[in-house]
Amino acid sequence: MGPSMLPTFSIFGDVVLVERLSPSSRAVTSSTNFPRTLHTAGSMMPAESQSMFSMLFRKKVSVGDIVIFVSPLNPSRTVCKRIVGLPGDTVCVNPEKLSKSNDNEAEYLVIPEGHMWALGDNLENSTDSRMYGPVPMGLIRGRVRFKVFPFFKAF
Repeated sequence: MGPSMLPTFSIFGDVVLVERLSPSSRAVTSSTNFPRTLHTAGSMMPAESQSMFSMLFRKKVSVGDIVIFVSPLNPSRTVCKRIVGLPGDTVCVNPEKLSKSNDNEAEYLVIPEGHMWALGDNLENSTDSRMYGPVPMGLIRGRVRFKVFPFFKAF
């Protein structure tokens, strides 16, 4: 992993457990703990904790999940990003412009069916949906379930 997921994952040495997802598992969950309207950089982390059982055995992807997918820019690479928008959600294309005094430049987009909006946790150093747009759900290869090493840090 590169610097795009700092501080959740370090550039060197983090080992994660990835749950491989079949094509049917790449569908959207029907119930989620997140509002289904506007997702910006500040709302990427789960709002409510879930039971360990539901976190381990949930089969579909939802907002807040960290996923591994084939890069839309370079199909020979895989990338790790956090899902911040699913089909039907309205997302801010350029959340960095929201923090400036003139937010008239902020641009919004409704995520099309069969796609997701994925951002790195380190917005200043991430090539993500802001660069390549909505990502087809078919490119998802897996969901990060746990940080295995180092043991003293959890995401």
